[in-house]
Amino acid sequence: MRKAMEHNFPSARFVVCNRHLRDNVTRKLDAVMGARTQARKTIVDGLFGDSGLASADNVIAFDAAVTMFLEKGLAAAPEDICNYVSTCIETLLRLNLSSGRPRWTNNNCEAINHVLKH
Repeated sequence: MRKAMEHNFPSARFVVCNRHLRDNVTRKLDAVMGARTQARKTIVDGLFGDSGLASADNVIAFDAAVTMFLEKGLAAAPEDICNYVSTCIETLLRLNLSSGRPRWTNNNCEAINHVLKH
């Protein structure tokens, strides 16, 4: 659906839910590294923690956080995790930031959808 929207509205800016991004990263890390490793926690915190990429409020801070995260957070990660984070997750977080919604979640949408269903 996202690809169809981007195709039909090429100049629109799209945001993705931070909570769902975090869940996707967590599942990927669990599958590759295991659920209880310190490296997994370091990566999730580096992306979504209080001083992680998702917490940046401007592009300069985001770029600085990316540099630090690549040097420290992803240093011990397997190559497929590094590729996944740098090609997918980092790009989506940057798009959220440039759209003015760095920590956006769609919880409100889902909550009202649940109300409507009932």
